[in-house]
Amino acid sequence: IDNVRLHVKEAIESIPPCTKVTYVVGEAERIPFCSTVDLVFYSYSWNFITNFDKALQEADRVLKPGGIIAVLEPTEDSRNWANPEMNLKSENFNEELYRRKIEKIRKAEEALHKQKTFRLFEENRDNGGAFSLFVLGR
Repeated sequence: IDNVRLHVKEAIESIPPCTKVTYVVGEAERIPFCSTVDLVFYSYSWNFITNFDKALQEADRVLKPGGIIAVLEPTEDSRNWANPEMNLKSENFNEELYRRKIEKIRKAEEALHKQKTFRLFEENRDNGGAFSLFVLGR
């Protein structure tokens, strides 16, 4: 969580003062607010969720009518992870850790395809295949 808070602090400092963006740190299974939002955005975090159904229920609870969910996730083709144990080019590469991560990414993607709460509007991979973007809505 401390690492996440650091990233949020950096994001807040980098946006123009007139921008209307609110950052909230919490768990997908317990979104920490009651007001409704236009967008729920999971950035490289969907694969960390332990209960995908509960996370989608929470997203459904807080989304305004017409709101969307965007999920940005790494793929199996991601090769240059910041963590040296995950980076295939690193001398500290850990095959088992990498394998477990790829399995979590696969399960997370499968959960998006199998869920029945939202319609999957779009699924795209970047040109190099390092990440996927999923857009869901009602």
